[in-house]
Amino acid sequence: MAKTISCLYKNTSQLNRFIDLNELDEYPNLLVQVFTGNPESLNIAKLQKELADKLPFAQIAGCSTSGEIHEGRITEKQTVICFTVFEKQN
Repeated sequence: MAKTISCLYKNTSQLNRFIDLNELDEYPNLLVQVFTGNPESLNIAKLQKELADKLPFAQIAGCSTSGEIHEGRITEKQTVICFTVFEKQN
């Protein structure tokens, strides 16, 4: 079974609070998908490092977009991060 939650990225402290609140660093089977309408390489590299430092076991993938969907709304020039937790089944 898998569970996905998402956040609209604003800054490092907000991202860290979201990760801590949802205890995402507790899951070894975690997929992080980054959808960004702000594809400047410095921003992407910074976010990639933040995620890798906070979630070292996560698999991280990303892409640029011309519109992002968060909580049923379309945004532009924002970054949405989706975290999918995979629970092992016996």
